[in-house]
Amino acid sequence: MNVRAVLVGLLMPVLNVPAALVWAQPQSSPDPFQWPDYGGTPDIPVAEGVGLSTAELDNYLSNLSSPSQSDRAKAVRDIVMNAPGSEQTFQKALWARHGATNAEMKTAIRTAVKQRGASQGDPALVDALVAIPREHHTALSRGVLGALRILSMLQGLNTLNTLAAYKIMIAFSPRHAGVFRHHIGQMIVAHGLDALPPLVYSRGSDNPEIRMFAVKWIRDMGNPLLSEQVKIKNPRRLAQLLEAYASVNDLDVIQVTLSLTNHDAIFVRTAARKCTALYGRNARWPLHRLYENTFGETPPKTADADKMASKLYAYFDAQRLRPMMQQFDAGLAAYRAGRLEQMATAYRDVLKHEPMFPKRREMAEGFWAFSNALSRQDRTDEAMTMLRLAERTADMASPLGKRIRAHRLFLEAEALRETGLIDPARYVEVIERDPEHEAAIARLREVTQPHAPSEKLAMKSLIVSFVVFCAALLVYVRLRG
Repeated sequence: MNVRAVLVGLLMPVLNVPAALVWAQPQSSPDPFQWPDYGGTPDIPVAEGVGLSTAELDNYLSNLSSPSQSDRAKAVRDIVMNAPGSEQTFQKALWARHGATNAEMKTAIRTAVKQRGASQGDPALVDALVAIPREHHTALSRGVLGALRILSMLQGLNTLNTLAAYKIMIAFSPRHAGVFRHHIGQMIVAHGLDALPPLVYSRGSDNPEIRMFAVKWIRDMGNPLLSEQVKIKNPRRLAQLLEAYASVNDLDVIQVTLSLTNHDAIFVRTAARKCTALYGRNARWPLHRLYENTFGETPPKTADADKMASKLYAYFDAQRLRPMMQQFDAGLAAYRAGRLEQMATAYRDVLKHEPMFPKRREMAEGFWAFSNALSRQDRTDEAMTMLRLAERTADMASPLGKRIRAHRLFLEAEALRETGLIDPARYVEVIERDPEHEAAIARLREVTQPHAPSEKLAMKSLIVSFVVFCAALLVYVRLRG
């Protein structure tokens, strides 16, 4: 029984302490890996199909057993250089069999360290393993090949600097009786604060070895203070850090999380607000203080955490967007006055500073009008730029959005037609989106009836031939007469 909890429960009614003031103790999340890509904010995605396939990775791994040292070194380079987008492929391969026992791989690593002076966590360790001559059917050779396979893939993952890659490395650390644990820890810590979010996430793991791993390597980082951590420059990574702390319900960071709900970067701002909501009732009193400091008044007694947060966020957004709102109003006035170029300049400046500007839908009509005006002036490239901006800002479910998308598809179809590639299906798609697109209707009629002009010409030729025949026949009859 938790004696401290019982005492607090008995004393609360006597001391008249609000229940919300008694914070829950930090604890592990029931599911610290609930978010995709090991975090609510994903890393920048790599184009689909770029990563290594299982067959390609297997081919590189098989080259590690070559008797040629240069071939083995090239195989390592191939694995590392082609790592982007291959996290899941590496994960499957790492958990496969590698043809060596844990003792054999441990001996191979010790031999490499002794011969070349490389240490665990040092990329030179892989080079040292490559330099050990391959002799088939010996314990050392089996250990070298097994360790080389694993370390090559770990080095490839380490170069990616993504949460998905770090997750795989940390999850792999207890494997093979921890032979590679120290090496993985050294590689991760070398990234500094960029590697802190996956370590914080791992504090909530169900696996006690992974929890101890996380605590140990955060300590080896120097247990950076929160004031240092929030200086992370990459907005995505800072957002991931906030989400990591929320996943393990670390109440010590609520105040810092709340202070970032008005951050300039949308990733950080969104993550901070989501995490504040995840802390639930534990965030009520920090929100209460922030409300008082912001508005200079006590929030209504009926205001819960959600209501206080909503009012604060609305105020923060209005203050942050005030300069952009003024710029938008100037652009709207220019559009109504027919100064389309001035309008476009103002609108583009707003989008440059605030890509998700709340009133961006109202910009689409102006960009669309300017695109049409530029088309009439034969300024094709500029017209296409404005058309794309109109498409980006428009509501694609609205009639205007459908018309804009249809016209952009029509122009692309026309560009292909000029190169000799005529695709009627493209014009059909345009008409489906905008049934009144006259140019597309005319072009579709033209490209689907390619023989009509030839038939008319053939008819004309037949008539001319008949007239010539009749004239010749008449001359012949007269001459015979």
